[in-house]
Amino acid sequence: MSEHADDRHIVAFPFQAWGHTRPLINLATRLVRMKPCTVTLLVTDKYLERAQAEVVRNSTADGQAYDEYVRVISLGKADLQDSDRLNKSFEEAWKRLVAGEGIVCQRTNIRYAAAPKPRAIILDLFGVQAFDAVKASSENDVKTYVFNAGLTAALFHLFGSEYYGGLGDVRGRAEEEARRTGKSMSDVILREMTIPKGEVIRVPGMPPMYDYEYEPQPNGVPPQVVVGMFSRVHGLLEGCDGILLYTAESYEPAAVNAMRNWFSKTSRGVYVCGPLVPIGKQAVENETNQTADSVAIETFLDTTLESSGKQSLLYISFGSMPHNAEVDKLWTFLQVVMDLGIPFIMSHSSDDIPPNVLDKITSCTKGLVSPWTPQQTVLQHPATGWFLTHGGHNSVLESIIAGVPMIFWPFGADQPLCAVHVTDNLQAGYEFIECRNGAEGMKPIYRSGKTAQGTTEAFRAEAFEILRNAFGKDGEQKRGNLRRFTEAMKLEWDDGGSSKRDMLGFLDNL
Repeated sequence: MSEHADDRHIVAFPFQAWGHTRPLINLATRLVRMKPCTVTLLVTDKYLERAQAEVVRNSTADGQAYDEYVRVISLGKADLQDSDRLNKSFEEAWKRLVAGEGIVCQRTNIRYAAAPKPRAIILDLFGVQAFDAVKASSENDVKTYVFNAGLTAALFHLFGSEYYGGLGDVRGRAEEEARRTGKSMSDVILREMTIPKGEVIRVPGMPPMYDYEYEPQPNGVPPQVVVGMFSRVHGLLEGCDGILLYTAESYEPAAVNAMRNWFSKTSRGVYVCGPLVPIGKQAVENETNQTADSVAIETFLDTTLESSGKQSLLYISFGSMPHNAEVDKLWTFLQVVMDLGIPFIMSHSSDDIPPNVLDKITSCTKGLVSPWTPQQTVLQHPATGWFLTHGGHNSVLESIIAGVPMIFWPFGADQPLCAVHVTDNLQAGYEFIECRNGAEGMKPIYRSGKTAQGTTEAFRAEAFEILRNAFGKDGEQKRGNLRRFTEAMKLEWDDGGSSKRDMLGFLDNL
């Protein structure tokens, strides 16, 4: 261990999806900058190299990468489809770390020297099995904190206290009902957590919404995940020592305040830590190195800036997770974009695009498609004017920091609420309504009374209207509304900012 680190050792185990892993990596690099400490970040083979590159992206102006103090270690090939194997690998690694032993990276076979016994572990909101393993092997010797990688307001309904509009202890109630009636506990949990009842949900920081609006597209979450994971998250929140929220007070003041009130009743800490985007010397360079198309993308951006001017380009990306967009509507949207002559970059595999659509993109000269794009680079370029996004929390915060307003096409998870927060609360974007499908997606929207028609023709008309508004006077007004939040969030990690204040407090409490 070097002189930088004292005996403050923190272990972090993210949910093995990039949208959950990446912000926790960026938080780890900030922590080791703020105070002498070591962070051991546990990932799988799938994310090892990418996670290590993300650490380097946060290097300081003098080239200090801090990769000695953020130790990224793979637990092996286990992934979300093999959760039992993943959790067993975590449990074995955790026992070694608690015992003060060295640990071997299963991908590289590099042995990492023993570090001081961890003072704390940061687990993802969905780390319910890891939480059990930590409590079983270390009891209360190690503080256990939850990391919420999504919108704070989206946490309340499924996992929060009933006082704040949440479902509360669904698992406890299901166990009781199963004992009383003989029903399957799993069936009761699925009824309570997945079947909308048409009720109006009121949670802190959001306008009232029908429960079915939380899933505007058909829900693809496997039943075993709902029963084995989702139903246990409330217990994790009640049993942890505190929570780290990937948000900022300036962005979600009402939701953060509600979380503080909830946890203060049991004298537990709530710490905000957003936004979390790479800020180091190599942030852009190491991002562009991750795609063979980087030169073509940067050239296209520069050419668009020259030919069409600032804020003229539409960036299209639906994140790192597979999406279930109705592909006909996506191609319809691209045709509208080309008909309006709007330059665009789309992050999407060309193998999935029908040949006739790909031919139109190639011949129009104003479009570029790449299977992976350096998102931070694209958003920060002066040519980029708008961002069509699924509404994942990472993408939304990156776009706000870059000052780029958004058009939302949400699917599930926290995306529908991110869309409502930006479009309704902040008045800084647009949301597609005609992208909705399925029985629940065709029902009325509480805040507007609108109902999706569900046809390609209606979607095309909405696309024309949204894009004309976005690249017109109404869009400029929304860009101005967003600017206030951009400026406020850029200060959250400066002296006096809520995130710097809270994370210094977090480290001091270890």
